Amino acid sequence: MPDTKPRAEDQLAAGKILRIVPQGESMLPLIRPGRDTVYIRSVEPGELRKGDVVLCRSAGQMLILHRVSRIRPDGVCTVGDNQLYAEGPFGPEALLGRMETLERDGKRLDAQALPLRLYGRWRLIRRKLILGIKKVLRV
Repeated sequence: MPDTKPRAEDQLAAGKILRIVPQGESMLPLIRPGRDTVYIRSVEPGELRKGDVVLCRSAGQMLILHRVSRIRPDGVCTVGDNQLYAEGPFGPEALLGRMETLERDGKRLDAQALPLRLYGRWRLIRRKLILGIKKVLRV
């Protein structure tokens, strides 16, 4: 039976906001799997900032919701808040959109507001500190 669900790319290209309930644990503690709802809007690569949470499609066709850790000429590198090692780069063709809103327990949080932006930057700094400590201790 053919899949009749609209693809994420089609919904975003039509200017719609994509609503997803992430299932993985890579974005813990910010996004709780199966419990939180994330709203994604299409975005141009030039609009992205380090720390934004983006939805990408991997070469294996899996949807990945991770934080932008690095912006390069050939795309963005991303990392989950619960991970140490980055993935990518994801080129413009693999970049689907940016998280605009996080919904938890009926409350909506603006992903572009200062508290979540600061949280995102802290997660990236924390990751670099942990990697640096591991390098020094050779763990």
